[in-house]
Order: sequence, then C-alpha cells, then structure tokens
Amino acid sequence: MMKYITPPTARFHVAEHGNGWAYTITCQETGDSFFVQDEAAAHVQHETDNFTDEEALQNFMDGLGEQA
Repeated sequence: MMKYITPPTARFHVAEHGNGWAYTITCQETGDSFFVQDEAAAHVQHETDNFTDEEALQNFMDGLGEQA
C-alpha cells in the first residue's frame, strides 16, 4: 500500500510504500524522482529531517543525477 506523507504544496512529494521501509521522492517542479528502501530510506529520512528539509532533498536528487 502506498500513501503520501507530504502536503500537496511541498516541492518534493514523498510516497511511503509498505510500512515505512521504502519511499519514492518526486520533485514536483521537474518530475524527477528516486526510490530508497531499508537502510538507505532510513538514512535519507534522517538526513532530511523526516523529508521536510527541501534543500537536503535537492542535494540527494542532485547527487543521483551526477551518478547517472
């Protein structure tokens, strides 16, 4: 089951999959997204203050783009 854990006005839309073990984070401006699960999900959640720090989320998004 998937549920959204961010308000629709947020720049990043975070969808929770399962019971908090996996997330899809989508930028509402560009449509870019990334998926994390297990330990990586816990790390992103911690580093972004429970997905509320948009600058930190952008840093993760930018870092993934550089690896592609």
